[in-house]
Amino acid sequence: MQTTPSNLAFFYTALETRFWTAYTAAAEWHEQVCNIFPVGTEQWVSGWMDILPKFRLWQGPRKTQAPALETYLVPIDPYELTVGVDMFKIMDDKYQLYYPISSQMGLQGRKLWDYQLRDLLQNTGIQTGSRQNGTDGNANFYTLHPVNVYDASFGTYSNDYRGTFTSNGVVCGGPLTSANAFATLWQDMSARPSPNGEALGLNPDRLMHAPMLRQTANTVLQAQFIGAPQLGYLGSGSGAAGTMVGATENMVRGWATAMNVPDLSAQPTTWYLTCEHGGLKPFSILLREAPNFVARLSPTDPIVFEQHQYAFGSWARGNPAWSLPFLSSISS
Repeated sequence: MQTTPSNLAFFYTALETRFWTAYTAAAEWHEQVCNIFPVGTEQWVSGWMDILPKFRLWQGPRKTQAPALETYLVPIDPYELTVGVDMFKIMDDKYQLYYPISSQMGLQGRKLWDYQLRDLLQNTGIQTGSRQNGTDGNANFYTLHPVNVYDASFGTYSNDYRGTFTSNGVVCGGPLTSANAFATLWQDMSARPSPNGEALGLNPDRLMHAPMLRQTANTVLQAQFIGAPQLGYLGSGSGAAGTMVGATENMVRGWATAMNVPDLSAQPTTWYLTCEHGGLKPFSILLREAPNFVARLSPTDPIVFEQHQYAFGSWARGNPAWSLPFLSSISS
């Protein structure tokens, strides 16, 4: 390729087209479980008012209730990807072997928020430390979330079922090795109380998992019949109420939709149950600027003039964030 202005312009256009084609076509999953919130500053502040108390029997004077306001702050971070290629390699590239650079950059730009959300869920990368704290000030996945942050008498609830967690005498969640783990977690999650003590009325509808759990998740949620020795309270007793034997109709079929996420493979036994049928999803992406594409090809650019190197770059600003903790659960 000759480095004439017209050739460089054509080369840049071809690279940019490849970038946006790959960006548009790349498979992503964060939009299925996240609300996308546009952000106009260097940090995002979310504020909301808790559910008001219930009506009370009117005896004596009225009791004035003060609305409880809560906030959650997340910083907005910049992310970048820069690739440099020797100018002479490009000029001598008769087979256009370097053209896929921009396609790969487009793919990485599209997956940026997938990877950052994955890191937030798995407590890795830069999404560690204080970033694990959710909207009530505790770790988002926690066994002692306050039902009402202003009144401890309302008790607590858990959305972390890793290991062993017992609720109302029933072991809930744990490894997804049977329908019982799913059924008990679903039942406990659907019974979570609101800040006024009444049930939130949750209907968990998505089971998100790594590829290693695909067969198990699909069996639990799609099989017509299943041989479960225990399901919730059933099969948890002795004698006539002892362990169930043989196959029965799968009563948890269709309770949720399985979502296979290859990016979660680093934690192959971990699974998530989320509630997404309302307007608020279990996680968020805070978008300040979406990825762009810039190429430094001009002979007068310092990097080209001094180092005979072409540079291709993309940057974006944003971050993943937690939604309200009762909308999601983790188990393994």
